Amino acid sequence: MLKTIAAKIGATTAVAASAGALLLGASAPATAAEQNPAAAEAVCGYYEQGLLSYYNHCGTTNVQIQVTYIVGSDEFQCVTPGVTKLGYNATNAWYTGNLC
Repeated sequence: MLKTIAAKIGATTAVAASAGALLLGASAPATAAEQNPAAAEAVCGYYEQGLLSYYNHCGTTNVQIQVTYIVGSDEFQCVTPGVTKLGYNATNAWYTGNLC
């Protein structure tokens, strides 16, 4: 009986200590996306952030993309791995299947 009561008191103390630690700010470290909100939006492929358009190439080689613009004709671009700024006028971009 005393062992059961002691076990319950120990479990209650552990729960209370954990809850107190969370309330005082002892939490898991923030992820990269939480530290840099722009990184969370940098999905693979075409995306917009504010008024600007970007293409994020998640591969390891240079690839050709086709970019569609509001004004003007479509354009082919060679992009390197990572984010490429397309500007204000782009409305879409996609991988053509070609390396460059």
